[in-house]
Amino acid sequence: MIKLPIDPRYKLSGLSWSSLVMIEKDPDEWYQTYVLGHKRPPTEAMKFGTKIHKQIAERKFRGKLKNIYHGNNPETQLSCKIFYTKTKFFNLIGTPDDYKSIDETLIEYKTGTKLWTQKQAENHGQLSTYSLLLKKARKIIIKKAFLVSLETKRNEKGKLVLTGKTRVLEVKITPQDLLKIQARFINGYKLAIKTIQEHGKR
Repeated sequence: MIKLPIDPRYKLSGLSWSSLVMIEKDPDEWYQTYVLGHKRPPTEAMKFGTKIHKQIAERKFRGKLKNIYHGNNPETQLSCKIFYTKTKFFNLIGTPDDYKSIDETLIEYKTGTKLWTQKQAENHGQLSTYSLLLKKARKIIIKKAFLVSLETKRNEKGKLVLTGKTRVLEVKITPQDLLKIQARFINGYKLAIKTIQEHGKR
């Protein structure tokens, strides 16, 4: 039986939001990256985003992050089973930036030179992905998600920094959203297995 590759961070095979996006866009690149392990080095913007996420997760709310909107469950690794038949399943894996279990809200942070728009937030499948994960792994029904957009720029030394401008975008999460994202992951899983099979024949 063909299986998805083991994710070293979660120590099990599965599909994450980032792997789904890649398999949908370019199956061969997904194979090179996730199956063969030929990952591209992170860009400067990606490294900066990781740094800011870490500061928020460690609750280092100082400087431009002093009044940042946050929850009470930072960087929680989750996994759950997604059944594509009555007996067959694959793992969905992911780490939401933050969430509030009491008022059932999800929080995601995004850094970039332009602030996100409401439409971009509403079309961002990562919010539905993590809502599905929380429902299946923790029995938490997410009713709304907040995408916190943090604007960046280059300072006089050419380094990326936060400008201090933020935009908090609220997105409602419905049962239909969860069904749609689950169907999308099932299709992504089938494409991933097909890609592994095709490469095995070469």
